[in-house]
Amino acid sequence: MSGSNEPIDIYYFPPSAPSRAALMLIKALGLKHNVKTVVLPNGEHMKPEFLKLNPLHTIPVIEDNGFTLYESHVIMKYLVDVYGKDDSLFPKDPKKGAIVNLRCYFSACYLFPRFAEYHENYIFGE
Repeated sequence: MSGSNEPIDIYYFPPSAPSRAALMLIKALGLKHNVKTVVLPNGEHMKPEFLKLNPLHTIPVIEDNGFTLYESHVIMKYLVDVYGKDDSLFPKDPKKGAIVNLRCYFSACYLFPRFAEYHENYIFGE
């Protein structure tokens, strides 16, 4: 499966670890891209035009040739599946792939929610 030569739009917030992870992968894959900064403390993620892209109003979001996707781990798996040159970033071997998924789920379900809860006051000034 190969992707388009069109640049990928990534909606990004610099302090966001998931945003940085998705952007680092885009760069590691050598993909043309446009960074569209969304300033969360200003509420830009709650504007109607952003909610059309992502009704969950989370960062990051990508638009790849008309295909919109959100949730950093899903974005990264998609990018590897479409643009990866081999299976070095996500192994085809089911056991090795399961270990990658295990770490992604740990990050998404355990680590990041606790990180976000701890830093929410700092980021949003609450």
